[in-house]
Amino acid sequence: MTKISLIAAIDEKNGLGKNNKLLCYLPADLQHFKSITMGKPVIMGRKTYDSIGRPLPGRQNIVLSRRTTAIEGVQVVDTLEKALALTSAEPEIMIIGGAMLYKETLPYASKIYLTVIHHHFDADVFFPKLDPSIWHCEEKVFRKQDDKNNYDVTFCCYQRIEQQRNNIRLSKK
Repeated sequence: MTKISLIAAIDEKNGLGKNNKLLCYLPADLQHFKSITMGKPVIMGRKTYDSIGRPLPGRQNIVLSRRTTAIEGVQVVDTLEKALALTSAEPEIMIIGGAMLYKETLPYASKIYLTVIHHHFDADVFFPKLDPSIWHCEEKVFRKQDDKNNYDVTFCCYQRIEQQRNNIRLSKK
């Protein structure tokens, strides 16, 4: 059984980004992201990969795209099922964006790592709203803005309350 976890940075209105870019540059969040995802498979949509511009080192990179053109250092697949099949032996996989992939995988996720940026940005893509009857914030760490990070943030780790959806069974295709 593979555990699916989502990781994202959002503003106070659930905004994820604008014009295929992150809302802001926060070194503290990038370090947090790296510490959580390092050594784990990461699954992302094509637009997310394009915005990153390269494979993330130290991680199995899987890009979900209708166009399955080969990308060096990345496995490109055209369905979520194929992406999950590539990671079926892993204990945890990380969904790192974008908005459509978050929405598609949220029903199967057991954990969500959210960085909440305490600001309102003019976003054009959004993270799905979390139902408090399904998700519980089990860990919350506040970080004040500093010389390198222009906004206050809260790192939240949400755990699914509904235990029956903690894992999904992956069929080998």
